Amino acid sequence: MKKFFQYFGFNEIEQRGFIVFTGFILLVLSIPFIVKSLRSNDYTHYNIVYFESSPSAQGNYVQAEHSKNTSDVTKFDNNRAITYFFFDPNNLDRLSWSKLGFSDKQIDVIKNYEAKGGRFYTKKDVAKIYVISERDYARIESYIKIENKGNFKSANLNASTGNVNNYKTSIQKNIAININKADTTAWKSLVGIGSVLSKRIVKYREALGGFYAIDQLREVYGLTADTFDKIIEYLILDDYTIFNKLAVNHCTMHELARHPYINREQAQAIVNYRNQHGFFDNLENLSKIKSLDSDFLRKIELYLEY
Repeated sequence: MKKFFQYFGFNEIEQRGFIVFTGFILLVLSIPFIVKSLRSNDYTHYNIVYFESSPSAQGNYVQAEHSKNTSDVTKFDNNRAITYFFFDPNNLDRLSWSKLGFSDKQIDVIKNYEAKGGRFYTKKDVAKIYVISERDYARIESYIKIENKGNFKSANLNASTGNVNNYKTSIQKNIAININKADTTAWKSLVGIGSVLSKRIVKYREALGGFYAIDQLREVYGLTADTFDKIIEYLILDDYTIFNKLAVNHCTMHELARHPYINREQAQAIVNYRNQHGFFDNLENLSKIKSLDSDFLRKIELYLEY
């Protein structure tokens, strides 16, 4: 080292300065390695067990367990146990969701969905919750048992075609109305819904791009909770199709803001982020926008196309 300093002609002060500066550089370069080492034990590992057999074999396995009058199947993955059991996802308590291997954050989103009036009508509705991945849904699908309340789908489904004559006595005959197909005349056949409200329902449906849940009718201005409770048993939604999706990568701020679920600030945030980071690939990209909360993402998810 002494020859090194002599070669460059460093005096004593310069030598000390060089040593201190070199030590500082080495310290800075080592920080990432130190941090990585300290944080190596900070991660929470969620070990999920997946069936390795085919879907048909899974079904057979579930039936075999059920025939033995035992619905709980516990799988161990390292130190984490996941308990599988038949369940109805509607109003399932937090502890049960946790036993199924879901994190507190995932459970918060599910419970928030229910608090907003959301309900699971079919197994596939569970898969539509954006925090439930395809792999999560695949491992619990066989255990989902949704209680079928009501037999309105077996009613005269000619009503769902929009045939006006079939709606005149829908209340008396318990004829189900398909909320994505019924016209204003059909809506007026229900107790508590007149000309103004029926037009408002149809207009709101068109603005949304279609209903994906019956509870969305609660959002229609002027439709009271009392009226909704009286007509809900005559409403069906067999299979929905969102007929007017938003091209989130191409819509202007004004086009986005015309949707009932998107206000001007949210629309502007989406456009600004898109301009800065490029096109969105999926809902996860949108979740990076801090001003868009999980409730907004849940409600708007099915109305977007990329």
